[in-house]
Amino acid sequence: DDVRAHMNALRSEAAPSRRAAAARALATGPYGSTDVAKVTLFEACQKDPSPFVRGCCIDELGKVGYRDQAFLVYLEKALSDPSDDVKMSARLALARLKAGK
Repeated sequence: DDVRAHMNALRSEAAPSRRAAAARALATGPYGSTDVAKVTLFEACQKDPSPFVRGCCIDELGKVGYRDQAFLVYLEKALSDPSDDVKMSARLALARLKAGK
């Protein structure tokens, strides 16, 4: 099952580029609008050790219009993340969500 494969890759691949690719595939596939995909991406944006992957997950959640209150609170905190990737992704996601896109 593709969704499980992408979820597993996002959680376990060693290379950040592979985890980011799994995040994109999860968000843009036919299951991107499902709660399980969104929750998996949200977990990764909070826990992944790579700022690149966290930023990617934030980007994808912003694109799918994830407006869960916990995610919005997380985005506000992410604006002061040490990583520029995460900060920029949080800014863009907040702007996209506020614009309703």
